[in-house]
Amino acid sequence: MAIPYRFTPDVIKSVVPKNVIGTYALGNDEQGQFSIKYVGRSDISLRKRLLTHNYLFKYSYFIFFCTKTKYEAFIIESKWWHDCKNSNEQLVNVIHPDSPSQMNVVCPYCQFKMSIRDIIPNIKAG
Repeated sequence: MAIPYRFTPDVIKSVVPKNVIGTYALGNDEQGQFSIKYVGRSDISLRKRLLTHNYLFKYSYFIFFCTKTKYEAFIIESKWWHDCKNSNEQLVNVIHPDSPSQMNVVCPYCQFKMSIRDIIPNIKAG
């Protein structure tokens, strides 16, 4: 489990490495629990994205995960986004995460859901 950090410039500079890509979630403390309100990623610089984020002073905490590839960042962002949607978290970003530029990859969670919908109508009661 990721550790929530205070979402302030000094904390971001001290815990997020320079020149890494990755995924992040922003939120608040609600009754001792980290409540996610925004899920995102940076395919260029996670630190810079967080330091210049529009919600820098709106949310109190953030978590992050550094990745080696844009694809990995997209997969983790999609998982967190779907997890929040499935648990009825009220995310600010209601639109599904976009594929990294020039990669044209499909979200594996959406793809799985579509595959299940195709299979279920073909199952007959025994």
